[in-house]
Amino acid sequence: LTKRLGGLGGLVKLEPGHGARIERDDFILNVEQMLPPPIIRGRLTSIRIVSDGIRQTFGVGSGALVKPMHRPGSTARNFMFFHGGTLSFGKLTMRSTDLEIVDENQSNPFEYDLDRYRDHLVAGRSNSTVADGLIVHMPDLSQLGPPATRAKPAARAASSTTGAPGVTRTPRTPR
Repeated sequence: LTKRLGGLGGLVKLEPGHGARIERDDFILNVEQMLPPPIIRGRLTSIRIVSDGIRQTFGVGSGALVKPMHRPGSTARNFMFFHGGTLSFGKLTMRSTDLEIVDENQSNPFEYDLDRYRDHLVAGRSNSTVADGLIVHMPDLSQLGPPATRAKPAARAASSTTGAPGVTRTPRTPR
């Protein structure tokens, strides 16, 4: 059918610039173009060029009457709060997100590096809320030390596979 119609392009029309195109009989998807970028709501109160990039600070600014969005009952001053939608990081996916990331040291600004979120997470601690939310306490970037390296999973023996806990099966060998 696709040959008769001149390939997939004869069946499906895709608008350019939306992250999907057709090449011969293949759909080519560019996820970065298909999904919207993250949205940050807040007032940019400071921006500086530092040795490793640009440092942006979000806050209420001088004289502003903006109330920060908080998890109900939270008293944290240095935090990031994610609410609603779906949030994925690592192997965790939260739907109807209720996540508050709290600076362990409330006496100084929160030094957080998105590229090292895993290091922040491993060095911190987390608590679940009764409303199925998550509160994660993370140390400042300067407290993390050098970046951690991810351990590679141990190789399984070629002669067996593991099914349910405590059950080992030996695969059949082709004849």
